[in-house]
Amino acid sequence: MADHRRLIYRWTNAIYRLLGMKIPRGMGSLFDKGEKNKREKFDRFLSYYYGTETFEPGTYWYNNADTIQFFIELVRIATRNKTTLEPITIQKLFRKKDPTRQASTWIMVQEELDKTSVTAADLRALFEGPPRVEHGFPRGRPLFVPIPKNPKGHHKYNKTGENG
Repeated sequence: MADHRRLIYRWTNAIYRLLGMKIPRGMGSLFDKGEKNKREKFDRFLSYYYGTETFEPGTYWYNNADTIQFFIELVRIATRNKTTLEPITIQKLFRKKDPTRQASTWIMVQEELDKTSVTAADLRALFEGPPRVEHGFPRGRPLFVPIPKNPKGHHKYNKTGENG
């Protein structure tokens, strides 16, 4: 799961870069470049951007950090339930800036985004401002990302509470 959380962290940064939104620097331990434990850094970042209800130990996304499913849900809430992208489309939205380097920076590909019904304005509105709910969908930062309609993972996350 930690690898998926790391990729969610990197793809979130890619969205922010595409939108020209600033990724805070100099926030002490949150973004300390000398951090010895990278997993803790990624987890702090995710809690900062998506909140403790989304990414603290014990929450659905922390325990079931499926990168593709997470961004499918992110797009769904960004478009107020108008767009649910296929997994292959989500994968095409992101790529490494330099594919020959293992530690290369991830980018969101504008040309691929343009092929969808999702706009940069949809994504920007998702992350801007304080946390709130507009027309039944979360907005702002930290952004609460709800459990998918058909959650994977442990039965305790199913809406009915039944094993499944």
